[in-house]
Amino acid sequence: LSKIWNRQQPLATREAQQRRMKELMDQLRQIPTGQMLMQLFDEKNMRAFFRTNLDCLGKYKPTMSVQLSTRCPAEIQALVLAHEIRHAWQDREGIALMRRTNVRDTLINNRFLEADAFAIEAQIAWELTSHGVDRNAWFAYKKRNKEIATAYEKSARSEKGAFNGGTYHR
Repeated sequence: LSKIWNRQQPLATREAQQRRMKELMDQLRQIPTGQMLMQLFDEKNMRAFFRTNLDCLGKYKPTMSVQLSTRCPAEIQALVLAHEIRHAWQDREGIALMRRTNVRDTLINNRFLEADAFAIEAQIAWELTSHGVDRNAWFAYKKRNKEIATAYEKSARSEKGAFNGGTYHR
C-alpha cells in the first residue's frame, strides 16, 4: 500500500525523523548507484534531516546538508534524498557553472543540473525495485513520472540497459 507519509504516523518527534532518515540511507546503501551517492555523503560528512516548514519536497544546501520535507510522500523519500545528494555530487565534480554571466546560461545550467538529478531518481527507483530493496519504488516513480519512466524502460531494454544489470555510476 502506498500511503503519503503525513497520512501515516507523522514524523512528529526528532527520534522518528532520525529513524526514518536512517532507513532511507540504509536503502540507498543496498544498491549500486545509492552506494556511490552514500560514499560521497560519508566522505563529505554531510547531514540529512527532515524539516516541517520546507516549501518543496527536498533541498540541498552547499553547506553539505540535505533536507527533506516531512510532507514528502513516503514512497518517494529515498528518491528525493538521492536527488538532493546528487546535487552535492554535481558540486564536487564541478558540473555546476560557478560563473553565471547571463540569464540564458543560468537557466540552461539549472535545467541541466535538475535533469541529471531527476535521471538519478529513475535509476534509484529502478535499482531499489530490481534489487528487492523496495519492490514498490519503480511503481511509485512511474506513477509520478510516466513519460520519463516509459523512456527509461525503453532504454533499459537495450543490450546494455538496466534490465540487463547495467547501472549508471557517473
